[in-house]
Amino acid sequence: MERTVFIVLIILALLVSACAAEEPLKNPPPADYSPPVTTTLVLEEAVPTFSDNFMDEPPRELDYTEVNFRIRTNNITTDTSWIEFELNNRSDVEYIYGEHFVLSEFTDGSWEAVDIIHGAQWSEMGIILMPDSINNGSIDIGYFFGFLSEGEYKIEKILFSEYDWGLVSTEFEVFEIEK
Repeated sequence: MERTVFIVLIILALLVSACAAEEPLKNPPPADYSPPVTTTLVLEEAVPTFSDNFMDEPPRELDYTEVNFRIRTNNITTDTSWIEFELNNRSDVEYIYGEHFVLSEFTDGSWEAVDIIHGAQWSEMGIILMPDSINNGSIDIGYFFGFLSEGEYKIEKILFSEYDWGLVSTEFEVFEIEK
């Protein structure tokens, strides 16, 4: 027992001497200085804002009264490389979308997805479509698909909201360029 008390006293003596050996600050802070406050937020459990399996279901098609997707480029021809579009959010829901889209061509009575050029890639970014607002954008058709042939096409984009996801689409026609 005496040995334990002796060891504890030695440890306390070392701690006290270490504290006393600390040098005073050469430039002490002003008297009214208060150190920055650090806040730590501890989350016990993440609570999703939508059902865990919402992406197991296909996206619902958004009604044009919610979000209207339209092509702004006039006279799209077989040598058109860029297509301008507009997304008009008429709802009170905020949506997020990216560069990615699906291009389909109407062939033999049905829509067939057009393959992208090998190596073409989309940037991963989130573009916010605020409620009651309009976003304008452009699609580099030439980069992703090359020049399109004459025909009917459809572009589809997926939009995400806090609680679900939806699909918007718009159709356009490509005309043969006159030589």
